[in-house]
Amino acid sequence: IGHAKNETKRLAGLIDNILNISLFGKKSIPVHLEEIEIETTIKEITETHKISTDKKVHYQFTNNTGINLLMADKQLFQQALTNVIDNAIKYSGEDVHIDIICQSDNRHFRIICEDKGEGIASSSLPYVFDKFYRAPGSKAGGIGLGLAVVKGFCEAQGGEVRLETEPGKGCIFTLHLPTETTYINQLKNE
Repeated sequence: IGHAKNETKRLAGLIDNILNISLFGKKSIPVHLEEIEIETTIKEITETHKISTDKKVHYQFTNNTGINLLMADKQLFQQALTNVIDNAIKYSGEDVHIDIICQSDNRHFRIICEDKGEGIASSSLPYVFDKFYRAPGSKAGGIGLGLAVVKGFCEAQGGEVRLETEPGKGCIFTLHLPTETTYINQLKNE
């Protein structure tokens, strides 16, 4: 039963990625903004990943921004963060450590996801956010849509995604979202 649940989750994620990629190919995509409780949503995503893998996954979540509400498309937000976490798990050993850190300044709210996995070769960096790109020799499953969805989500929200990596030392994905998607500006004006 556990294997069937994992496969169902994997297929549902794949379908979501394909649908989202088709939307990101349009000039403008519908973004359905709603309030998202950052901590609750991230904890839901991480708990789902803990039970859907045979690996031992450890998360460290830190949000010292004082912000817990984000205006974003919840489905796209969840899919983007899920894809980053999926990659961290796929490209790590059996004992996975993932740090998720929220930071902010006057211009951006950042969600940083850092792992200690394989990292990505510098030759693949220009292509990792391209649709259907898979690094040469990659042994993990997937069809190369996950990081394209992450990029599409960030851009649809008016932000960007950045990647720092070193082979053998892991990856740091940073989702930069404009502060207009948080309540920072609203709090400043009250």
